Amino acid sequence: MRPIETPRLCLRPWRSSDVEDMFAYSADPLVGPAAGWACHESIEESRQVIARFIASREVLAVALRESGRVVGSIGLHARVLDARLAGRPQRELGFVLSRGCWGLGYMPEAARAVIRQGFEEMGLVLIACGHYEGNFRSRRVIEKCGFQYAFPKIVVRELLDGKETIEHVFFLTRERYLERKNAAEDKAEAPPC
Repeated sequence: MRPIETPRLCLRPWRSSDVEDMFAYSADPLVGPAAGWACHESIEESRQVIARFIASREVLAVALRESGRVVGSIGLHARVLDARLAGRPQRELGFVLSRGCWGLGYMPEAARAVIRQGFEEMGLVLIACGHYEGNFRSRRVIEKCGFQYAFPKIVVRELLDGKETIEHVFFLTRERYLERKNAAEDKAEAPPC
C-alpha cells in the first residue's frame, strides 16, 4: 500500500522508530482484545509486530499529521472471508486505534482513504471487514464507510484467549462504493436553494 494523507492523518509505512507509540496503545487492555489480540506485554513484542507489518506491506501506521505520533494501524489484508468469493480481487480491511483517539472520527477518515485506494488504485472488486461480537465502535466505523452486513461466523480468537466468538462480516463492493461516491459528488455539486 502506498502512503496516504488525509486532512488530519498521515497513513504511512511503519518504521522501527514507531515502537514506543505502538506499545503505548497496544498495551491498553481495551484496545487489542476488542480486535482479537492480546495486549502487548513488552516493547520487544511491539517491535516484532512492526517487523511483520514492514515485511507484509499490507498495514500502514496511522499518524496524526500535527504531531507525527502513531495512534493506530490500518491495512488491506490478502484474506478471503468467504470461500465462495475466492479468486475475486478482494482484501479484508483491518484497523485499530488508540483509546485516546476514539470518538474523534479518525478511523472513518482513515478507512475511507484506504477504501478509495483499494477500489480506485488496486482494482479490488470487494473489500470485507469484520468485528467481534460486542465491538460496537468498530461496527460503527464499518457502517459509516458503507459496508453492508453479510453474515456471522464462529471463529476462534487464536491471538487472544483461544475461545470461540462470533465475527460479524460486512462487504463493500466496488459497485456500492462507486454509487456512494457518485451520490456524494452529486450532492456536493448541487446548487444552494
